[in-house]
Amino acid sequence: MILLQELIKQKKTLLLSILVLILLNVTLFAAHNNFIEPKLKSSEQHYDELRRRSVAEGAADVSTVYKRGVDDLKSLNSRIPIKRQFPQLLGDLMEMASSNSVRVGKMSYKPQLLKEDNLLAYSLALTVQGTYPAVKSFLVDLQAKHELLVIEQTHFANEDPYEESVSLEMNITLYFQNQEGV
Repeated sequence: MILLQELIKQKKTLLLSILVLILLNVTLFAAHNNFIEPKLKSSEQHYDELRRRSVAEGAADVSTVYKRGVDDLKSLNSRIPIKRQFPQLLGDLMEMASSNSVRVGKMSYKPQLLKEDNLLAYSLALTVQGTYPAVKSFLVDLQAKHELLVIEQTHFANEDPYEESVSLEMNITLYFQNQEGV
């Protein structure tokens, strides 16, 4: 008993700190179980109910979904140029390369008719060379084009590690409306 009193006198601050931490832990545990946990469960239930309602409202109105789909298709079709605009689009690509300070190397294309959609797809293989920032800027401008253009594959190469010149080989698919007799 005397030993315990002596220990309490010597370690008074340590024991007081431990006691405060235990009280704080018990208080936080009680607050979590009595206030935070029920509020969290009620918020989750409210969120689930709102999500269920929004899904039900969206699914219930089929005519709105159909109209939105038709509008999206019209918007997509407006972005597909007519096949006679292919040379103009190639010229735009060359101009874009020039404005980004990249050199166009070899270029080849192959048309393919997509009968089910009355579309013409041109597979375009293109090589450009320049500094990395210029090639990157060219790619950004290419992605910003409004025509239906898909970058299928890219391959970067740097032949000389002492020169800041990058070569980019890319495959692009360009889609055009196949207008007969135009």
